[in-house]
Amino acid sequence: MAALPVPFAMAAEGEAAAATEAGPIGPTVPVGPAPPAGPASPAPEASPAAEGAASPGDASSDEEEKAAADKVAGAEGAAHPEGDDKKEKKKKKEKKEKRPLMGLEMPAHLRSKKMGHIKHDELDWIYVGDEDDARELGNLRKCNIRYILNATQPKVNGGVSNFHEKDKSFEYCRLSMADNATQDIMHTLEKAWDFFEKARIREDGNILVHCKQGISRSVSMVVSYLIKYYRHTFDEGKALCLTARNQANPNEGFERQLRELHATLTATNGFEKVPPSRKRAAPLPAGGVQKAPRGLAGPARGPVGPGPAPGLARGPVGPAVGPARGPVGAAAGPARGPVGPAGPPRPAAGPAGPAGPPVISIPDKKEKKDKKEKKNKVAAGPARPT
Repeated sequence: MAALPVPFAMAAEGEAAAATEAGPIGPTVPVGPAPPAGPASPAPEASPAAEGAASPGDASSDEEEKAAADKVAGAEGAAHPEGDDKKEKKKKKEKKEKRPLMGLEMPAHLRSKKMGHIKHDELDWIYVGDEDDARELGNLRKCNIRYILNATQPKVNGGVSNFHEKDKSFEYCRLSMADNATQDIMHTLEKAWDFFEKARIREDGNILVHCKQGISRSVSMVVSYLIKYYRHTFDEGKALCLTARNQANPNEGFERQLRELHATLTATNGFEKVPPSRKRAAPLPAGGVQKAPRGLAGPARGPVGPGPAPGLARGPVGPAVGPARGPVGAAAGPARGPVGPAGPPRPAAGPAGPAGPPVISIPDKKEKKDKKEKKNKVAAGPARPT
C-alpha cells in the first residue's frame, strides 16, 4: 500500500486521536497492523484551493492577519491624525448648527418664574415680566415699581387688566397690540419711549414692562427703547433682556421691524442723545453707617473753679413781677364851666295876622345831608368819652 501524502496522513492521525479520546461509540473495530512503509515518494504539490479546504487553521490565521492589519492602520492613523481632526470638526459643526431652544420652546424648568431687571448699571430700573407679575402687589412694592407698561390689548379683547389702576401709587400706560408676526408695532413706539423717559427722568421708581407671558411683546418694547436711546443693535438689546428674563424672544415679525428700525436710525442718525447716568445713593459700608474719624484732641480743660457746696440753698430769688404801674390819668376832660345868667325874657307875641296861603318848603341838599348825619349819629349811639 502506497504511503499517504503528509497532509492527509496528519489529518488521519488527528481523527484517530479524537476518536480515541471521545471513547467508544459502538462496537470497536479491530485495527490490524499497519502495512510496512514503502519507499517515500515525493508529496504532490497541493493547489491553493485544496490547501484552503484541507487546512483547518487557515480561517483563524486570516482573522489574525486582519486584526494585525487593523492595528497597523490604527498606528498609521495615530501617526497621521488628519482623519480624527476631520471627524472632530464635523461634530463641532453639527453641534454649532443645532439651534438653541428659545421662548416657548424652552423647558419650563429653565424659564424665569418671576420678573427680573436688566443686569446693567444704567438699565437696572427696567423690569420685564408677565401677567402674574403685574397682578402680585407685594412683589411690585418690593421691587419699587412705580410705572407699569402693559403691552397687551384691552381685557375685553383678551388682554391683561391694569390690576392696580385705582392705586395712586402706580402709573399705567397701555399699548394695544396682538402677539403675531403681522402686527405693526412701529406706531406704538413713540408712546412707549415717552413713558420710559418719564420713569428715567423722575427717578422716583422702577418700570415694569409686561405682556401675557413676558416673551415677545414686552421684550420688543424694551429692545426698541435700547435701540433709540442707547444705540444698541437688536442682538445687543435682546442679550440685555435675556439677563432679565430667560425666555425673552420677540417673534420673527417684531424682530424684522426692530432690525429695520436700527437700520433706519443708523442711516439718518436718528438716535437720541445717550441719557446721563442716573443719580445713585452711595452704598452703605458693611456694618451700617460709620462715624467720621475725629481730629486731633485739643488741650485738656483747666481746673474747675470753686462752686457752691452741694446741698446749699440758692440765693434770694428776685421779684417775679415788675414795679406797679403809675397813676392813671383822668379818664375824661375838665368839667364844664359855670352857666352864665339867663337872658331877658322874650316879648309876648303880638296878635296873629290873617293866615296867608300855606307855604310848602322844599328842603335843600344841605338840609337833607344834615338830617342824614343826625340820623346816623342817633343810630350809632352817644360818643365815647376820650
